[in-house]
Order: sequence, then C-alpha cells, then structure tokens
Amino acid sequence: MRAILLAGGYGTRLFPITLRTPKPLLPVAGKPVLVYSIEMLKAAGITDISISVKENQTKIENYLGDGKKYGVKINYIYEPETSEEKKLGSVGALNFVFSKIPAVEEALVLGGDNLILGFNMQKFQEHHKSTSSHASIGLFELSTKDEAQHFGVAQIDQKTGKILQFQEKPHPTKAVSKLASTAIYCLEKSFIKEHLPKYTKFKHSKGEKADKIGDLWAHYIHDLKISGFPFEGVWGDIGNCEGYIKTNKSAFEHLKKLDGKEILQISKNAKISKSAKIIAPAIIEENCEIGNNSIVGPNVHILAGTKIGEGVKISNSVIFENCTISKDCKIEHSLIDGSCVIGFGSHLTNNSMLGYKCKIGDSCFLSKIIAFPKTQIKDGFKIQNQSFENDFTPQSKEMVESCFWK
Repeated sequence: MRAILLAGGYGTRLFPITLRTPKPLLPVAGKPVLVYSIEMLKAAGITDISISVKENQTKIENYLGDGKKYGVKINYIYEPETSEEKKLGSVGALNFVFSKIPAVEEALVLGGDNLILGFNMQKFQEHHKSTSSHASIGLFELSTKDEAQHFGVAQIDQKTGKILQFQEKPHPTKAVSKLASTAIYCLEKSFIKEHLPKYTKFKHSKGEKADKIGDLWAHYIHDLKISGFPFEGVWGDIGNCEGYIKTNKSAFEHLKKLDGKEILQISKNAKISKSAKIIAPAIIEENCEIGNNSIVGPNVHILAGTKIGEGVKISNSVIFENCTISKDCKIEHSLIDGSCVIGFGSHLTNNSMLGYKCKIGDSCFLSKIIAFPKTQIKDGFKIQNQSFENDFTPQSKEMVESCFWK
C-alpha cells in the first residue's frame, strides 16, 4: 500500500504565516502537522510515501528529507504550475500525482494540512477491502449538527457503509448526519486508473478545473461504490488562524488523554523567572526567556530564542522564534511569526496574525488584524478587523531563506 500526502496548497487564508512556512510544516502541539500523518502511517506499517508539493515548496523536502528519521521512505512529486490561473486544483493534482507513479495498485490519500489523531488506519484499510469499495472516505463524527454547516457531510447505509448522499455545508436543520467528510481516502486501482482521469477530463472539457474533491464524490456516488468509515478522535484543518489555534488546543487535549497528564515541555536551556507561571499545556523551546510575574499558557507554544518581558500574559497562541515581547503585553488567540517585536503594554487578540519581523509600538490594541512581514505599527494605535498587506510572497528572498527550525 502506498500513501499519498497532498501538501501542495497555497495556504492563502493563513497569510502572512504561510508566506514563510508551508502550511503542512506549521507546528501543532509542538510538531509539524505533516509529521503526525507520517507517524500514523508508519504505525500502520505503511512506509512508502509520496508527498505532492508545489515547485516553490522545497522547504517541505528540506525539512522531512528522505523520511529515514521517521522510519519511512519519502519521495516528492512537484506540481509544475504555481500560478492561480494554471494550478491543477485538488482533484487535478491528485490525478497528476498518480500519473507519476504508474505502478500503484491502490493508495491511501491524506490531506497534508489536516491534523488526524485517534484514527485507526489498519481498520480503515480492512473496512475498504471488506466492502469492496471503489473508494472509502474517513468520516469524522461532529459533536453537533450545528457544526455541519461548516463541512461537507455524508449519509451512510448503516449495514453496508455505502455513502448514500453528500451535502455541502447544509443548514443544521437539514443536515442528514453529523459525519463530516475528511481528507482521508482509500482508493482502489480502477478508481485511480480509470475514474479519476475520466472525471478530470470531463471537468476540463467543460472549461473547469478539477478542484473540489467533494464534487468528485458527488459525481460518482450513484455509479460507484463509495463507502464511509466513521471515526472519533481529533480532526482539524489549520486552514485559517481560528482553525489553527483551535486545532492546536484539540491536539494538546488529545495528547493529555493518551498520556494521562498535561503537556508541559520546557527546555533546559530556557530561562524562566521564579515568579513566572507556566500553565499547561505549554511548550517553551530552547533559549527562551520569560520575565518576572509573566503568565504563559494554556495552549501556548513559544519557539526558540523568544524573549518575554515582565508581567506578560500569553494564552491560546503560537509565537515563533526570536520574538521580543515587551513588559505588560497581553497576547491571546493569536499567531506571531518569527523575529517580531511587540512594544510595552500592547494587546493582541481575536485571531490576529503578525508576519515575519513585524514591529508593534507601545500601548497598541490589535484585534483580528493581519500584518504582512515587516509591517510597523506606531505607538498607541487601536486597530480592529484590518489587513496590512505588502509585496512579500513565498518566493521573496527573506521568506525563502528563513526557517523557524533553524
């Protein structure tokens, strides 16, 4: 069995964070999200992995290498186009990947930017074979039908597992189930060799991109056997700031359930004031400094070399490497990229994102803002629901050369 990890998305909803770091490499509960999938596959005995990436995403290969350190074998398939107009789309990209590995008989396909915990990959494969399905889909059990409006949901035959109906983001009162369609698929040979290329050609003949995978399933639902495999655990899409922060929290909670204790990782090289308080779950990496009377946590990851002053409060946030957080700052539900400087008494909240090397003045209040790399905001500004964009792209020299793990 070969596994395909689709990691070629642009991550535009997470700009400016993904201007520097491809979304599959963003850390969740201390580990790049893509690594969780690799470890899950390895645990199921699946060690032959292909990762689909865009031409400008060499950082993924640079970080993961040939997979040896994870006990697997990884090869990379680079999609040829990177422009919005020429990109292949999700289904087109999948078809392109299979065209590059012609000997594949059947395959597991995972979205590279989805966090999946508590999923039994072996049982999923057994379910796929026992139902003789053309394709099988992992279906995540949502807590309530109210959540269905944010996802595609599926209705399945309880006896056979066959998917009977798909709904795309239905109103909660009309949702046929709480089973959300995830980016977890098992595909057999005829689907890979025949039905997937046929659908891609069909979309192109209409002048459309073969993009949404949900449309692929809806196209074949009555002609092929597509089955569903419900599961519980953690499934999170880090597609935007709110989703990233929520998924980070969910991952911490799941890991606590597995180990029976809160996650609290503090590097021996970190300098933590005796009067500072670290609230689990939290991760403090090497060479960080946390000043007097500061409170860090819960659900916080502070990457290497970041300096936090006195009286700072940080919760439900990820702060990348080599940042400087000045005295009396408050940061909650926010993402701060590397080498940012935040002035005395400033407050960031409500899913704010700061790009690489931003500088925020003293006594600022920033709520739900997006600031591209090197944005500077002067002292005392109160800003809500605004975006500060500039010419930085993932191909910009500083974005290419800078890596949070170095």
